[in-house]
Amino acid sequence: MGKFFAKFFRAQGFKVYVADLGTKLSCKEAVQKSDIVMFAVPIAKTVEVIKETLPYLRKEQVICDVTSLKLEPMKAMLKVPGGISVVGLHPMFGPNVNSLEKQTVVVCPGRGGQAKKFFKQLFEKAGAKVVEMKAVEHDQTMLAVQGVMHLTTLLAAKILKDLKLDLRKSLQVSSPIYRLRFDLLARILGQDAELYADILRLNSGAKDLAKCLKKSAAELEEALISTDKKKFLQLFDEGSMYFGDFKKKAAQESDAVIEYLVNI
Repeated sequence: MGKFFAKFFRAQGFKVYVADLGTKLSCKEAVQKSDIVMFAVPIAKTVEVIKETLPYLRKEQVICDVTSLKLEPMKAMLKVPGGISVVGLHPMFGPNVNSLEKQTVVVCPGRGGQAKKFFKQLFEKAGAKVVEMKAVEHDQTMLAVQGVMHLTTLLAAKILKDLKLDLRKSLQVSSPIYRLRFDLLARILGQDAELYADILRLNSGAKDLAKCLKKSAAELEEALISTDKKKFLQLFDEGSMYFGDFKKKAAQESDAVIEYLVNI
């Protein structure tokens, strides 16, 4: 993500300094040369790196991060001297996209309204959708957007593996919608395990997520093996009610994807 934003800011006319483990430019030098400091490091290292920069920061600077979790990085950044503006950023896309066009960026206000406004206008001008939310709300929302989705991906893969189901044969007979589900499972599992471990384990709601997983699995097990089909139907209906009107849009969107898959 650091490389992506270095390229992005250069394209906007900014002079960009990059400090990394293998660069000649040190963290101290990069911070002292810059008006805006962006932290784009692994989640588990973010707070540590922020603390390391504290002695080099000066008033009137803007600091921000692009971490997938916001609560702890925001706390660390807000401990800097009062004259420094603080903004939390979470780009909701991977580093391989070509531009910000039609991408979503979450902005978490910290300190300094002008800094937040600057990023919002810059990203929207580049075609991005900007969503503003507080750090606590962000991390709670990420339990759904990333936590539940990544956890159920791991769970699905583990069940398939443990039951020794033949993936090749399953793919041969999958309809487009189920092939898409396999695509999404494999896509996530083909990426960086360290990143997903941190997204899941370092979220403050991870323990609640784990407890809910255990409770939900027990309820599903009971509904699956029960002689009374009503238990399963009740769970299905409860899930259907939760998604509400979104089911209609979901059907339209997935129909469009299925049509594409059929024709490729």
